[in-house]
Amino acid sequence: MPRRKGELRREQEERAGIKPRAREREMPAFPRDFVQTVELINHHHDVSLIATTFARHMQKKYGLSNASIEALGAASGTHDIGKTTEPAKRAIAKHGPLTTHRREGMQTHVPQGKRLLRKVWDQTVSDPKAVSKVVGIVGVHHEHWDGSGYPKGLRGEEIPIEGRILGLVDLYCSLRENRIYKTQKSPKEALVIVDYEKGKKLDPELTRDFIQFMKKSGIRYLDPKRLSE
Repeated sequence: MPRRKGELRREQEERAGIKPRAREREMPAFPRDFVQTVELINHHHDVSLIATTFARHMQKKYGLSNASIEALGAASGTHDIGKTTEPAKRAIAKHGPLTTHRREGMQTHVPQGKRLLRKVWDQTVSDPKAVSKVVGIVGVHHEHWDGSGYPKGLRGEEIPIEGRILGLVDLYCSLRENRIYKTQKSPKEALVIVDYEKGKKLDPELTRDFIQFMKKSGIRYLDPKRLSE
């Protein structure tokens, strides 16, 4: 079969010791802002899907109303919107583990997210109670069961159940994602870490229920293969 002109040219260049052109050696990178936006959209989608499915599965046990699950879905689909603002945006745009300074900057995404959501929804949603419910869930999704979270250091059942669910699912999905400041974990590795955090960052009973849910059925929402395979 005759070779194409491009193949012949590359062969001739290699023989002559000419290095491949930069444009042939690598594709141009997408702008970092674009990549961050796509990552955020995908993260919101995954967290919202798993959080609402898990909540409906456990609705009777935890006494969740349909309105609460709807609010959880809205919060799950927007909870990290504050990461589009400074200084959080700058903190997560750099390679390598988060330093103390960068972590402090990243943590501003919670109050900034609340501010953005309230600003938009106060102008577009006619039910102020619904807005307050969703914004409130977003505001507590980084609070921890043992009181070590932020921004208020709430502990235990001071954190609304919707916020505890969101924080749990957010942790799992974050572990499953690859970022320039951290490496991706496998489903098994992620659930091991989630289990380790029960009673620390996470509601112990809720965590046990979530792990069982993911092992039996929920894992298929993010992974083509079951956890046991």
